[in-house]
Amino acid sequence: MTASNRDDEKLKSEIRLRFHQLGQRFTQEREALLAVLLTTDRALTPQELYEAAQKSETVGLTTAYRIIETLTRIGFAQVILINGELRYRLCSPTHHHHMVCTQCQKVEEFAECQLEGLDYGSFHPTSHRVEIFGLCEQCQKGSS
Repeated sequence: MTASNRDDEKLKSEIRLRFHQLGQRFTQEREALLAVLLTTDRALTPQELYEAAQKSETVGLTTAYRIIETLTRIGFAQVILINGELRYRLCSPTHHHHMVCTQCQKVEEFAECQLEGLDYGSFHPTSHRVEIFGLCEQCQKGSS
């Protein structure tokens, strides 16, 4: 088992536990949706998530919306606005930011943050998000 597979299994276990703590069963449909989210580096719309999961399991579109809503609420997914469209991605629960390709919707996390420790005067920030939009290396090569 690779480190990535171990990380995915650990993340799946943490997500299942949180669903259980919320009194929600982790059904076959939810397993199929989570498998899609774990195997993509793109931010997906609920429709795209639904369509990808349909390849392995009969899944309802409402279930796709519900799992995204729950994963976002419990901190395992984030919504990203790309080209006017709300897209979702599994994220690490630790503090991080995103680099987002506006062409293929690939999202990369980065942890380096220069915003913490700045002097904000009398303003007291409680959180922040940084999303950097542009073209990933592969899309740059394709548009040359």
